[in-house]
Amino acid sequence: MSTSKEDPEGWPPFPAQDSATRPAHYSGNSVLKLIEEFDLDFSSGNAVKYLCRAGRKAGEPVDRDLTKAFLYVGRQLFRRTGQIPLDALIEFIDDEA
Repeated sequence: MSTSKEDPEGWPPFPAQDSATRPAHYSGNSVLKLIEEFDLDFSSGNAVKYLCRAGRKAGEPVDRDLTKAFLYVGRQLFRRTGQIPLDALIEFIDDEA
């Protein structure tokens, strides 16, 4: 098995591209590196992951990944504030229309 040289120092190397460990809809491990670089928690990391892969996963509608990202952002907002500011979101959408 060949390995990548992009892995963090001291970590075991990631396997070469295969469908289980490095799906084609992600570019290498750059999304993982971004999540780790900013020390994102689970919800924020998943939001970033879904935004980065939106429109790139075969057979997966863009709207589905954007909705998943939105749900993880909403989850994070709720954890931090105890509410999801839907009124602000609706106002923003109305202003943009």
